Amino acid sequence: MLTVEETDPDIDMIEDEELIGIRPKRKKKRQETPESIKARAAVTRERHILRRALSEQHMNEILDWHLQEGCAYHIISGGDIDSLTFLRGIVKQQHIRYCIVSSWVFAMEDAEEMADWLAKGYVDRIDIYTGELTIQHYAGIFDYLERTLPQYGGRIISFRNHCKVMVFYGDEFSGAIESSANVNTNPRTEQTCITVDRGLADFYKKFFDDVDGREKWPYEWHPWEASE
Repeated sequence: MLTVEETDPDIDMIEDEELIGIRPKRKKKRQETPESIKARAAVTRERHILRRALSEQHMNEILDWHLQEGCAYHIISGGDIDSLTFLRGIVKQQHIRYCIVSSWVFAMEDAEEMADWLAKGYVDRIDIYTGELTIQHYAGIFDYLERTLPQYGGRIISFRNHCKVMVFYGDEFSGAIESSANVNTNPRTEQTCITVDRGLADFYKKFFDDVDGREKWPYEWHPWEASE
């Protein structure tokens, strides 16, 4: 059963006692481990809503189907949700005209999924920015994206980059996903914030448009414009 405890007029806390493992006071409190930490999400606007998720499927259920303009959705996850999950949810909600993905490293499955979005027309164009580790130790992934992205006007740039940011411009709403997590899945606790704000998307886009990689991009490329 969900219980609500109002601790402040501007803060509503919603907690599922069974999900977070609260036991009777006489019993020893369960010690949380990385495996037992569950994802939590909050929407910040006029009030804060804290919810808990058991899995990626539940995460998709607790976030608004159409994210609301001006809202920032804050999520804490226990390794069960990677950054691409959040972008995937937005791709399911609307057609994406342009997307920026910045991550220190990628997995091949992530690269193939983004290529599939492009091929199916779910996303028109993607520009990717990665750390120097990718080109040094994951050359196969880098080469795959270097061959794929130019077909849709995009590029992949490797530089001294540790940013975990994804920017999206959709038919219905635009914004940015800021996270401590790389695109690839890992078992660590991570925090993520999804902000539905065109101005924030423009802020990050302006920065990444000006980035030059360690090696000259061999294909014709120009910054995406909203009119495209």
